[in-house]
Amino acid sequence: MTFVLKNAAQSFRRFLDSAFRDLPYCFVYIDGILIASRNLNEHISHLKVIFSTSHGNDLILKISKCIFAKPEVDFLGPHVSARDIRPIIERIQALLDFNRPNTIKQLRRFLGMLNFYQRFLPNDAKHITKLSDFLVRIKRNKNKSIDWDEDSIKAFKYCK
Repeated sequence: MTFVLKNAAQSFRRFLDSAFRDLPYCFVYIDGILIASRNLNEHISHLKVIFSTSHGNDLILKISKCIFAKPEVDFLGPHVSARDIRPIIERIQALLDFNRPNTIKQLRRFLGMLNFYQRFLPNDAKHITKLSDFLVRIKRNKNKSIDWDEDSIKAFKYCK
């Protein structure tokens, strides 16, 4: 399918969704497929169905991009395993190294980074809300220096 067309990506996604819809162990995102299996024998069985379904829908899998029979993988940002889904440490390092923002633009950037990882941060919503409320209270000039209050500093440190 040519991706020059405006809606080609969405059309391809719908096509993949319909092709693999009946496979509860198959998770499709854009052109990525994650197969969740409990053990190696089940995984081999799942792969046979995926290959058959792909062939039946004239889909070609690029073997060099495939990873088979791995108990843990990085998929769409988080690290996925049978035990849990967690952020990739290397990717959250930027968040951990983030200095307290000096401008509104920097604070917005920090909040955007937090938003991506929010589901991995227990009880963080109230602290993120404090930072968001703080952002609303300060002036809208994005390059203006921020005067931090004590509650906002605590919220920033907790979120970091």
